[in-house]
Amino acid sequence: MKGLSFLPFGKKKVSPEEEMKATAQNWQPIKDIKEGVVILKNGTYLKIVEVIPINFKLKSAADKRFLILNYRAFLKGCRFPMQISVQCRKADIDPHLNRIKALYKLEKNEDVKHLTQGYMRLVKSLSYGTKTAISRRFFLIFPYVTPPGKKDETFPEIVKQLKEKENKIKDFLEQCGNELAQIPNETEYVANVLYTYLNKKTSEQQKFSGKLLELKGLFVNSDLEAVEEGSDDE
Repeated sequence: MKGLSFLPFGKKKVSPEEEMKATAQNWQPIKDIKEGVVILKNGTYLKIVEVIPINFKLKSAADKRFLILNYRAFLKGCRFPMQISVQCRKADIDPHLNRIKALYKLEKNEDVKHLTQGYMRLVKSLSYGTKTAISRRFFLIFPYVTPPGKKDETFPEIVKQLKEKENKIKDFLEQCGNELAQIPNETEYVANVLYTYLNKKTSEQQKFSGKLLELKGLFVNSDLEAVEEGSDDE
C-alpha cells in the first residue's frame, strides 16, 4: 500500500489562497507516512501507538500499588526516547445515541422506552450543556534510533526496530492492565490521528476519509497518482 504523503504544490501558477496553504505545508514537519511510520522532513522516523486507559480511581489500594510498581518497571524497562501525549476533544455522542435509538425502536415495553428516552435526554444535556463531555485519547510516540556504528539503514530495518519497541511497550503495559489499540490499517490510522491533532476544530465537522483532504493548507492523499496530474513536481 502506498504511504500517505503531505505533498507540496507543483510549479503551476497558484492563487494567493493556495500560496497561503503552501506556506502552511512548508511549516508542518511531516514528509510522509508509510507502513504506519511517520517520516519527518528532518529525517526522523516515528511510531505512534494508542494506549487504552484503565480507571485507576476504581482500583483498591493494593491494586493501585501493584499497578504503580508495574508502571515503574515499564519506565525502567523501555530505556529509549518516548513521549506521552494526551488528545482531548469534545466527545462524539452520535454513535452511542444511534445505538440507543436503534434499541429504542425494537423495545416493546413502554416503561423501558420511557426510561430510554430519559437516558437519551441526559446524554444530550451532558454533551451540550455548560460542562461539555470530553473524550481523551492517550498516545506514546517513540523514534527510530540509529544503532552505534551503523550509517546506512534500510526502511525494513527501521520498521523492525520500531515494531520491537512497540511489542516491548505492549508487554510491559499489559502488566499494568493497559492494552494497545488494535489497528487494521496503520497508515490511515496515523494520518487520522495527525489530522485531528493539526485540525482540532475542522475535524469535528469534517471526518477523515482517506481521500484527498484539505487540512488548513495541508493536503493528505492516499492515492498519489490522483494529484500528480495537477503537479509537475512532487
